[in-house]
Amino acid sequence: STASLSAAAAATAAPPAPLPVPPPPAGSASAEVPVQQASRPIVVGSCAYWRGKEAEESKSHEWTVYVRAASPDEDPGLFIKRVVFQLHPTITPSTRTVEAPPFEVTLLDTQDGFRRSEWRLAGR
Repeated sequence: STASLSAAAAATAAPPAPLPVPPPPAGSASAEVPVQQASRPIVVGSCAYWRGKEAEESKSHEWTVYVRAASPDEDPGLFIKRVVFQLHPTITPSTRTVEAPPFEVTLLDTQDGFRRSEWRLAGR
């Protein structure tokens, strides 16, 4: 029987620090000022490679699931604190936490591989 593998990743993306807000002018009533935030595009995905006919049947493919910056020139560690990958329960350990770039997990498995992927992103 071949093992199947599914992946879910939760990336803890840290937004940049809020921009400084100037104090209200002297003599004016202080009002609540909304916090300003910025966002960064990221790429979440997976890829697989067939290892050839010489590979063991149970390890026929190399699978990688990842979270990356949209620009290859940008360091995702500047705005991602950690990524938690939740793999299929048949994989031990099924939860993998990556706290520095590259934010990815690579496994050898059958052609079923990362059959289903769910991604959840949250702020720091």
